[in-house]
Amino acid sequence: MAQEKLITINVKNVSLKEIFNIIENQTPYRFSYRSVVLDADRNISISAENISVTTVLNQALKDRNLEYSIVSPKTIVISDKQTGNVKSSETKKISGIIKDVNGEPIIGANVKIKGQSIGTITDIDGRFVLDASTDATLQISYIGYASLEMNTGNKKELNIVLKEDTDYKITYSNNINPGTAKVEITGLGDYKGCSLSYTYTIHKTETPVKPSEDTNPSHNDSTTETKKESLTIATDPENAIYNGKNITRKVIVRSGNEVLTEGRDYKITYSNNKNCGIVTMKIIGIGNHQGTITKTFKIAPKKASLKKIKSGKKTATLYIRKSSGGVTGYQIRYSYKKNFKSSKYKGSKKTTYKIKGLKRKKQVYVKIRAYKQVGKAKIYGSWSNSKKVKIK
Repeated sequence: MAQEKLITINVKNVSLKEIFNIIENQTPYRFSYRSVVLDADRNISISAENISVTTVLNQALKDRNLEYSIVSPKTIVISDKQTGNVKSSETKKISGIIKDVNGEPIIGANVKIKGQSIGTITDIDGRFVLDASTDATLQISYIGYASLEMNTGNKKELNIVLKEDTDYKITYSNNINPGTAKVEITGLGDYKGCSLSYTYTIHKTETPVKPSEDTNPSHNDSTTETKKESLTIATDPENAIYNGKNITRKVIVRSGNEVLTEGRDYKITYSNNKNCGIVTMKIIGIGNHQGTITKTFKIAPKKASLKKIKSGKKTATLYIRKSSGGVTGYQIRYSYKKNFKSSKYKGSKKTTYKIKGLKRKKQVYVKIRAYKQVGKAKIYGSWSNSKKVKIK
């Protein structure tokens, strides 16, 4: 079993969302939930050091009609409590790729576990990864394609082909040359016998009038502007680790069902994307697209380094290699056990720190990690390699 994640928390009368933010800032976990299930009541108060994430969630969700599920080492799903008896079964990681009948990957297809709120969408290569029970049924859907249900069975890798929706077909006529074109929608299967038809006009492109032939400015008013489409959704960017460079992120941006291209349909601007902290990225429509979508991601300190430990009488003095990227300080963890059970924690904003009150003749194990303070929250980097020292 993976080691339980521990955090330090001291809050009074805060909301569920604030609890989730604190856990995200101190662990690799990210929360997935429908915003409608979270109440805005600020009635949660918890104060503890080195408390497990599961204990915090049990307290925070007590007396609420919500439950949590740790579906992967980085994801916690919050959902409404299931009613009735739910059969538990072993979970496994399911991955796969979704394509159309022509072998082209389908981007943004919805993949959901039937009867649960757990789900994901396919990436730019049509791939997805999901934690599911061995007897789970996947529901796959995408606009314009027939939905599909599939039992995972013993499979861990799935190759899925979606066919165009068979409820109707669309035919066009006279839709090449200028004139009146027609589109007809004909029902199939259960909708056989139903049909709709529409007409629209294709206009001939007019040759621009030269100013020397007609200087009347009123002719310029006849030019019709292309209607700009709005940006509708963008995937969340991944968090990063400080590397001394300006950090950018790739996201999938859509206008309706259309996947847009960076540089042609939108541009991205960044603020504070070099040092540790929270980066704001603005996705701005250009060309035939308009609107702005704002996203954020975190830059965590890189793995800290402990240069040496000097033993003293009931003390241990730590010499920390200074971390770059504008870190605020260092969290120090020490224990008399190699596996760091029954650890104690200290904090320092300096690169030298003396731990006092240690047991004489005992061996102490120490490791550190850098953090960046952002408001009341801390963004932590990875733990350093541990060092040991025998106390005098």
